[in-house]
Amino acid sequence: GMDAARRAIEARLAGAAAAEDQFDALRGAAGAATSREAELAALRRASLLGAAAQLRHAGEVEMARAETEQKERHERLEAMRRQFNLIAGSTAHPPPLRAPQFT
Repeated sequence: GMDAARRAIEARLAGAAAAEDQFDALRGAAGAATSREAELAALRRASLLGAAAQLRHAGEVEMARAETEQKERHERLEAMRRQFNLIAGSTAHPPPLRAPQFT
């Protein structure tokens, strides 16, 4: 009687301990999954931030290139204007025309 009761109690305790272990294992797995999700979310965020930084950098490079082109265009126009002014200046006072000589 007493032996059977003790065995039944021990079995119940063992079952409870096993259930507790199982619960701990499940909680551990859930925690691992959660931390994996957090890790993936962090990676996604880092990836998006990286992509944004790359786009911003590309935009800055493009802006700098456009500014350089604009400066070069302005310098070319200035050079052409100076050249035109030199030519125009040299023809501003042409030698006086001589009256045609009729014989």
